[in-house]
Amino acid sequence: MKTSVALACWRGTAHLTEQLNSLAGQTRLPDEVVAVDDASGDETAALLRTFAETAPFEMRVVENPSNLGYARNFARALEETTGDLVFLCDQDDAWFPEKMERMAGWADAAPDKQIFACDAELADGGLTPSGVTKRGQIAAAGLPERAFVMGCCLAIRRDYLSLMLPFPASVRAHDTWLVELADRLDLVARHTAVLQYYRQHGANASDFFVNTTRRLGPVERVHHAARSLARRLASDGGLVRERQSISCQHDWLTARQDDFAGICGADAAQRARAGLAEDLARLTARLEARMASPLARPGLVFDLWRRGVYRRSGGVLGALRDVTAWHQAP
Repeated sequence: MKTSVALACWRGTAHLTEQLNSLAGQTRLPDEVVAVDDASGDETAALLRTFAETAPFEMRVVENPSNLGYARNFARALEETTGDLVFLCDQDDAWFPEKMERMAGWADAAPDKQIFACDAELADGGLTPSGVTKRGQIAAAGLPERAFVMGCCLAIRRDYLSLMLPFPASVRAHDTWLVELADRLDLVARHTAVLQYYRQHGANASDFFVNTTRRLGPVERVHHAARSLARRLASDGGLVRERQSISCQHDWLTARQDDFAGICGADAAQRARAGLAEDLARLTARLEARMASPLARPGLVFDLWRRGVYRRSGGVLGALRDVTAWHQAP
């Protein structure tokens, strides 16, 4: 099984050398590393080229002529890889020596899965371990296991990756695009083994509230719930974006259903498509309620509640937001 690392970079000189050294220190070296610099305009590309000259593996450095942004840069890196199992790599973390060997072993042992995820210990800017992990923080926050969607912890089989490329124009986050549909198809294996550091230096691309080196407790959970309520009452709550995301997944799966069935089975592909269609109908109904007049809105929301729409979409907060919407959704 050929292994590839897709490394996306942008102005990464501060921490990139540590990450590259951790790749070179793997007990199972990658067969290739594809590093894509997103028009950094600093010494990032030069650092990559210098490292590639003596790297203990094949390493290709690609330089974007213009900045593509975080998700598009990762898409470019993934498209350039050729391995059977592709590891996603951030520029500012550090992998434990056994990461690739362990995760390749998981892939060998579970041929029915397409995405494999390890856990990561959060560390500060100097890579001082915190004693807390990303999965641990998600659990402490009361979030479901499927909230653990972190690209730098993933290894993806070529069969599935090929079906998800190239990214559609609406994709905002590369890891969310890859993992959410795979979850619906039951193709993700999440493991508890901690196989890397996840560095928090104040300029990370992700601002997910669990990405803190402080162990989350009840106070933080209440604080986050209060902030979430205030944000959802003051805005569309992401409902339009959520519908766009579900619609994109549904259309993508529909156009390639036979291909997906080849890796997960026809029944699983059909169930996933049906589930996406149901979620899309719920979100559409909620948006239609929001666009109704203020006088008509409570009755429409009550009808949706009676039909069980909010049990699967938004809950009490979603119903409250739909009733109190101050403006029409686009």
